[in-house]
Amino acid sequence: IAEATRLLPEAADVLYAEGFVHEFGARRQTTASPEAALPNARALDYYERAVRAQPRHVGAILGIARNTPSLQSRIKLTESAIDIDPGMLAVRQNLVTLYVQAGEVELARNLLEQTYVMVPETPLAMLASFFKSTGDLEQALSVLIADWDAPNINSWTRRIRAALIADLGLTQEAALLFETQARLENNHQYVLLGETFVARLRQNSTSEFNYARQLHELDNSPSWSYLVLADSYLILDEYQKILDLMDEIRPDLTRSDAPQIALGRFANIGDGEAYVTAIALKKLGRGEQAEKIWLAALAATEKDIRYGWQSHLNRAIIFGWLDQNERALDELNTAYNMAFRFIRSLRCISCAGDDPYGRNGYFEPLFDEPAYQSLIKRIEADNRATLARLDDRYDLLGKLSRSVDEEISP
Repeated sequence: IAEATRLLPEAADVLYAEGFVHEFGARRQTTASPEAALPNARALDYYERAVRAQPRHVGAILGIARNTPSLQSRIKLTESAIDIDPGMLAVRQNLVTLYVQAGEVELARNLLEQTYVMVPETPLAMLASFFKSTGDLEQALSVLIADWDAPNINSWTRRIRAALIADLGLTQEAALLFETQARLENNHQYVLLGETFVARLRQNSTSEFNYARQLHELDNSPSWSYLVLADSYLILDEYQKILDLMDEIRPDLTRSDAPQIALGRFANIGDGEAYVTAIALKKLGRGEQAEKIWLAALAATEKDIRYGWQSHLNRAIIFGWLDQNERALDELNTAYNMAFRFIRSLRCISCAGDDPYGRNGYFEPLFDEPAYQSLIKRIEADNRATLARLDDRYDLLGKLSRSVDEEISP
């Protein structure tokens, strides 16, 4: 890229490549998912110059969208990219997500239907992701269960299926599905990530830490490995290790003299690095610094309040750590009334864990509240009813039993 820049410094493709390197290479900031990365001013400058050089450069347009704070601006830019190249499946999937974030569920649904007509190989995971964003666990699972034995289901779809199976309360079956998928993975990052999910579902914190550490120590470790490792430290009450780890990539959170806090975009569980750092700070007696992070996070959720149940779930966590349990429980009930049932796949649609069940996790301040425990039991009851309907319709328990038998057979 340096040589290309020397020869053709203002060529659109060269400028785009420079922006891409600055966005995904130089910057290590991430939350639970790559989409949540903070806007990168230097990358944005390169992308904008690339578009000036070539106005129909789809990659650069999408780069601008990723680094634009305004949700409506991200939508318009992504729409313009699809107008230029209608067949870009990943871009269509991203626009579906943006529509849902903006509360435009019908636009999202219409785009999905149009996409399936135009691109027959549209992955089932795209549908499942949409139904999760609208809070429909039953529909999300339906599209994945109907083709249970299809030979061409990709690994991401299989991980999503395992995570949603865990939501139904079938944690051991889900662990086995994750374990099986981990052995089939070609990418060692996802082998280790899958094993951390298995360990979390089996409540083996030592094993989870070991896999998280191995993931983080890979030569090509992904930037999100910081959060995976920090979460394993949280379960072990290793709060200083969390701060030492986060200080490598998030000094805006860990250092009291940092000029400002730069939060990532919120989706599912919000800026996870901010959350785990604030918890560690409070546990170590630095409550004022922790409160600063929680208040910044609260302001971020207010900007994205139309996110749906995810925003209210985030606000429940934040108010809990701000010692406002009554408001936290109100937000949690609002999330429930908006169809929050994804009790074990909170972090992302293909993630699995036990966040609501952990006394030393994100929901710790609410854990001993009778109203909190009552709501968890309500969600579990709702999900058991969903399991019964799915079993009647698709023989889900039979499919799971056959998968277990195949796995344990010699």
